[in-house]
Amino acid sequence: MAHSAPQIVSYSPKRMVQHWDSLVERGDAALYVSSVTTGIGPGEQAKFDALRNRLTGRVDYEFSLSRDYDSAHVISSNICVRGQPIYFHVIHKFQDALSKNIGITYSIPRQSVNLVAPLHQIPNYCFAKWGIRHSIRIFYPQLHNEDRRSHILTVSECATWYEKVVRPALSRLAPERSNNLPATYSAETFRSRTRNGMLFISGRTISDWDLQFLGDYMRELVTEHDIGWAQDFFFLHEIRGVKNSSVHTPNVTAATAALSDFLTTHGMPHDVASQPGNLAWVDVGIEITSDNGDCLAPRADTIPALITQFSSIPIEKATSMAVAGNGKFYLDPISCMTQVAGCRLSPGVRGRGPYGVIKLQAYVTDKAITATPDEGTGRHAKHITLNDMLNNRHERFLTNLYETYIDCVGEVTSNVRFEVRVPMEFGDKVMLQYDSDAIRDCLVAMDSRTWWHLRAHRALAFKLIIDWHLAATAIERSKMSALLLLAAASWIINSLHAAPDSGPSCRKLMNAILPRQPRASVDADTIAYRTSLSTPTEGYDDDDEDEREILSRQGPLRLNSGQASRFPTREEEGDDDECHDTMQVDTVPCNPYGLIFLREIRTGGAYPIPRFRSSSLGFLDEKTFRYFFGTTFSDFKQYVRSTRVAKASNPSRIKNKVLAKSKFTKLNLPEVPIFNVAGNQQLVDTREDSDNESANDSDGENAAEKPLDIFKLPFDQLLDIIYHNMFCQLASTSPNPKPGTRGPYILLTTEEREDVHEGVFKKRNLAKIWDNCRYKILDETEWRRLFERFFPAKGQNTGSRAQNYSNCSFISDWAQVLELAAYAPYWEAGREALWRRFKRLYWMPAARADRIWTTSSKRESGFVYPPGESGTAPLLYVRESAPTWNRNALA
Repeated sequence: MAHSAPQIVSYSPKRMVQHWDSLVERGDAALYVSSVTTGIGPGEQAKFDALRNRLTGRVDYEFSLSRDYDSAHVISSNICVRGQPIYFHVIHKFQDALSKNIGITYSIPRQSVNLVAPLHQIPNYCFAKWGIRHSIRIFYPQLHNEDRRSHILTVSECATWYEKVVRPALSRLAPERSNNLPATYSAETFRSRTRNGMLFISGRTISDWDLQFLGDYMRELVTEHDIGWAQDFFFLHEIRGVKNSSVHTPNVTAATAALSDFLTTHGMPHDVASQPGNLAWVDVGIEITSDNGDCLAPRADTIPALITQFSSIPIEKATSMAVAGNGKFYLDPISCMTQVAGCRLSPGVRGRGPYGVIKLQAYVTDKAITATPDEGTGRHAKHITLNDMLNNRHERFLTNLYETYIDCVGEVTSNVRFEVRVPMEFGDKVMLQYDSDAIRDCLVAMDSRTWWHLRAHRALAFKLIIDWHLAATAIERSKMSALLLLAAASWIINSLHAAPDSGPSCRKLMNAILPRQPRASVDADTIAYRTSLSTPTEGYDDDDEDEREILSRQGPLRLNSGQASRFPTREEEGDDDECHDTMQVDTVPCNPYGLIFLREIRTGGAYPIPRFRSSSLGFLDEKTFRYFFGTTFSDFKQYVRSTRVAKASNPSRIKNKVLAKSKFTKLNLPEVPIFNVAGNQQLVDTREDSDNESANDSDGENAAEKPLDIFKLPFDQLLDIIYHNMFCQLASTSPNPKPGTRGPYILLTTEEREDVHEGVFKKRNLAKIWDNCRYKILDETEWRRLFERFFPAKGQNTGSRAQNYSNCSFISDWAQVLELAAYAPYWEAGREALWRRFKRLYWMPAARADRIWTTSSKRESGFVYPPGESGTAPLLYVRESAPTWNRNALA
């Protein structure tokens, strides 16, 4: 039976919110959820028309403009900070190096030509900081070449720079105040390393009157010691995150005075841009505020005109750059509204206009309400994951989010903000000429209640979907169509206050959850993501961009199985929908209804769980499923079913049947490794491709935790991570006693297990570590055989892939090291370095070929109980002598 097409009904923003309000009052939850999430109601498809609120022709609508300076970048051969001290670190943090494209390039002289390189690709490090968030980085252009792709200095280079340049230069500047600086880089490493092997980095202050000569002294020392790679080094000063400190009216006099005050307030000479050899840029911002208290947003279809108004880039050039096919242009829908959007653009050399704009962006300021720079994985706003939903943590998150939106009504408005990065010589000239009528043509205005209730309704509707999903049976929850709706909920909720994620896996999700229209006739402005309109896209060349996140995401099972899972077919799903599937035609996912609406869903009493209507494309492939859920489809089904029958266990018990996570992330790397096998022969490369550039440059390099590919690290740092992960992963896979209401055998807390260090494995008083155990004394030869179970030689097959082994990633990481030819010169030396540390340990699990951990009460050759103990207990190996067993000892 064919389905008749629903009537498309256009709604203004205010009427749309009123319609949803009325559905709430009627108490028809199923109809409400369908309308809010898909726009589908009885016989109709809602079309959200934000352009009904456009300001075109409304000459009586008043708004105000205010201008400010947000940040600045200054390249110089000397430190330019004046009137303020700086704070420098002997051991610097790798994550403070410039790793993000800021739109600035640098010309490096090379024989007869100059090599123009993006600044973030030149090896650099953060030498010092000043003020609130400002930084001074040193760049080494001679280290930039085709063979070296890393922007990070090696440990050897850091040591040479400190010992040969920084320390002697500071001694020349202030000998009476620098005589207590660490004598060597390694001495400071020793001082900074804590008992658990991590570094506690501290710094030193340099007074402002010394700073202007420091660069010259450094250059003299580079020449004196013939440090070729440091020749032609330069400083980059970055003032950041101070956009509200210099607000002024947009006129020439105020702009010039404000720029001078901005620089001097933040420790820069007012003439820094005109000093010989200096290169300087400043970020200039302008905000448009409604005089009526409305929330303003830029129209997506007039972005080129907005660019022209505030950057003076000719309209023809702006129009040609602001298109979907331009890889340097991004359109960011606001609150899932497709007709209003911010943008990001990095113009090419010929498109920068009279003021030399190298970067620009437009956005709405209400994003500050949910901004969370430290949220994790590089995101800059509050974020909910599928793991949060599956573990019933969505309740608090979405309730708080809903209440935040409601509390903002009448209190928080949305301004439109436009920012450009220009050479500092144009800082007091750009954004001063504008046409008020042209600006009105680029804006829409909504009253505060409509603006915030639009988001609040969507948060509420998706909360209901998640609640209904969790209340369903295990069989229903295991259906792909229901899981797909759960993934869609996560994606849209996170898009309410941030740009929608359009990475490879999210594009595959969009393929499955959004309405689709024929490729040949679709409106190009409604397409969900960049794709060809002439030929179907068979796959995604950049699938691997998401691969690193699959294992690092917090899924319910942490990818417990290495086996491929068989996905269900539509018939196996058991859906009762008639097969009327327009997806059989060559179609593309799109957003034709003004809001990011989902395709048709099934809710209500006739359906035991909310889910999508059946479709041949309504599935996720296995890699995409793992990206969102953190596990395979078959393991997920087993997880869901087990949660329905298992009794509540002791919350302190160890989850030893899942993949033990690494204790290291991109933000807490062991910066100075305890191993020195490869020296400076292997370079660091922790740069990661991003699906979307940040919508806010000021959040740049201090991005929060990101997934880490350890095989892009230098060998010594990689070895350090593998070695330290061994301890936390062995502790995190240790056994639990029966029944499940008892706590684990090991006495360490969850936090202690996740941060355990080698000192715990050196303790001889096992009563402070174990509730009970049995031990066997090994000599050095036997201890070596134990070591070889964890760190076999190349080609040595221990058969160690059974219980516990597959859940300890340090073992598979070592195996991967032995497979990578780049590390071949260091295999044997690295293994012997590990052995020298390993043989100083006192106890380890009694690892066997089929398992790492064994618990037993039966007779085991050579194993004995500590005094007064008996019963089932984990088996341990100890070195050379019996342990002590004193629970009353202090340690």
